[in-house]
Amino acid sequence: MIDPTPILTADPAVRIHVFAALAAVALTPLVLLRRRRDRLHKRAGYAWIASIVIAAAASFWINEIRLAGPFSPIHALSIVALVNVALAIRAVRRGNLARHRAILRQTVFWSLGVAGGFTFLPGRRMHAVLFGPQSAADGTDLATVAAIGVTLAAIAAIAWRAPRAGAVRGG
Repeated sequence: MIDPTPILTADPAVRIHVFAALAAVALTPLVLLRRRRDRLHKRAGYAWIASIVIAAAASFWINEIRLAGPFSPIHALSIVALVNVALAIRAVRRGNLARHRAILRQTVFWSLGVAGGFTFLPGRRMHAVLFGPQSAADGTDLATVAAIGVTLAAIAAIAWRAPRAGAVRGG
């Protein structure tokens, strides 16, 4: 059973980070699969960008894993997310929609897929939310995490390859 207590009792930076990341996860299918230039796509896109920026910025105040001073390698993904957001905005303003789409898909993969996936490893806070504070000694929690990862990867692959509504396929 899901227990949100590890998030609700965490430091404010963690709560902000998690809620922003969850908003981005919820909005991702809408912005990836919705027809481009559609009003809902644009509004959801603005909210998605804001969510990613908030999640990435809040991560710099989360210093539970300290490998380089107060930071860990996962903080590099926050920098990548912030840079990618700027590059994607520049690309769309210049009318380069293919580059805009490619940059944001990479951002989804690295920020929500890779970084998000790490949060479900045993011993991490999101693992405790889904599976409880104690990991099963028989490895069932790890198997469940692996199954969730494979499922998310399959969904991401489908979303990545899904044609946009109104897209013209060359042959």
